[in-house]
Amino acid sequence: MGGHAVVEAGTQGPGGFDADVTRQASRAYQSQGIAGQLRTREEIARYFDGLDLVDPGIQALHRWRPDDDAIGDITDGQVSSYAAIGRVR
Repeated sequence: MGGHAVVEAGTQGPGGFDADVTRQASRAYQSQGIAGQLRTREEIARYFDGLDLVDPGIQALHRWRPDDDAIGDITDGQVSSYAAIGRVR
């Protein structure tokens, strides 16, 4: 069976992502000719319809499966990105 992985930037919302950070990231990508679309957690979740999410599901990127305390004082707002893996049923 195959799998599907997605990592996308989120916008400011209930998750506490920093709108300024996401705007800066978006401008940096655009200045290099890289197209992208900022999405909310709910919009990203739709990409996983019909898939089984691997634990811990859709999380802020640095919290998905940290293997040590390396995240330290990093906030969700500083990262402003989600990570998830879904498996085909």
